[in-house]
Amino acid sequence: MLAAVAVIAVQLSGCAVYPTDSEPLAENYGGEPLIVEVNGEVIEPEADALWSASVDGRRVVLTVPESGGCTKQVELSGVDVTSKTIDVVATSKHEGPCAANLFLTPKELLVDTDVRGFTVHVRVDEG
Repeated sequence: MLAAVAVIAVQLSGCAVYPTDSEPLAENYGGEPLIVEVNGEVIEPEADALWSASVDGRRVVLTVPESGGCTKQVELSGVDVTSKTIDVVATSKHEGPCAANLFLTPKELLVDTDVRGFTVHVRVDEG
């Protein structure tokens, strides 16, 4: 009985590191928050922002809003050290209507330089 309880506790603790729909990115991934600009609109790093980003070493984790049936493919298109920007294209992929449920999905981007203090420019392409 105690062994079964221990196995369940380990499984539950392993699941705890993954975000749920309502948990902000910073609480799940750590790292330094970055400013995100989506189609020209600046989104300050806040716990309840639909778009958010953080950097930890050479890993940028960008959180994007998605809904059932309407996911986004995220691609790094460039890093400009001079202007301190990270350019990303988010393409909406869906077939048919999108579901009303909204959830935040972390997308990991690997960069080859230190991007702390950079701004993430996201261009959202629908379709």
